[in-house]
Parts: sequence; C-alpha cells; structure tokens
Amino acid sequence: MTLSARKVQLTEPVLMPWQLGWPLDIMRTITKTILTIVAILFVGACSTTPTMKSVAGTYEIKRDGHTGQTVLLENGTSEMYMDGKKRHELGAKWNIIDGEIHAESKVKLVGTPVRGIYKINKDGSITAIAMIDKDGKRLDVPKHEQGTYKKIK
Repeated sequence: MTLSARKVQLTEPVLMPWQLGWPLDIMRTITKTILTIVAILFVGACSTTPTMKSVAGTYEIKRDGHTGQTVLLENGTSEMYMDGKKRHELGAKWNIIDGEIHAESKVKLVGTPVRGIYKINKDGSITAIAMIDKDGKRLDVPKHEQGTYKKIK
C-alpha cells in the first residue's frame, strides 16, 4: 500500500476577519494581544534556570579594607579566601534550591552550621540575602547589611 499526496481543492474561499465585517479596532486589539502573548512566551523560553555548572566560579567582595573571595566548585563544595589566604575552616557545601544558592558552612555557631542563602543576580553576581537558623527558619538579612559578590572568573 502506497501513500500518495493529494491536492485539496477548497470549494469556498477563505475569508479574512475584515471580510467578515469585523471592526478594525477589534482586530487591532486581538493582534496586539496575540503579539503580547507570543512575546511573553518567547522571553519565558529564553530565561534560564541556574545550574551548578552555570553558577560555579569565583566571586569577590571588598568590605572594610579586606577582600573576600568565594570559589564555588561544580561538585557542590566551596573554598574561601580572605585577602588572598585560603581559610580552610570557612569552606562550605552548596547547592541550588528554588533558584537560590544555599550554602552550609563548616563554621558552627552554638553547635549549628552557619547556613546562608544567596540570590543569583541577572549580572551574574550573588547577594547574601538570608540565613537559616538552628530551627530551620529563614531569617532575611536587612538590605543595608546584604553583601554582593561580583563574579570574577
């Protein structure tokens, strides 16, 4: 059995909306709405979800005359440097949860590891925005105390 292409002949002409008597203002509104929906879908499709690979890199912050660097490695660990010297005790494990970096430090306060949450900014930098307390409750850092780390590598 072979399939053959058939030509379909339209017996009636296809009418456009304006040929059906639709007012131009309604057609313009429909066109603008459709274009807006297409644009929103296009932008949504272009946005990317951060991955361990895309976020991994070296981040730097300068504060109070000191330079801190955090190196986020693709394997979910990190290294910390203060003024160019590695601080072994400050390393952390990190992952991405709901588009944010969650890092759990080796440092313990009152027997609980320090856990920080960082926002991934559009320019590739990260900002410390919250901490997780010993009970697992999120505590937001006030805006004036938040530090932004610029991605340098």
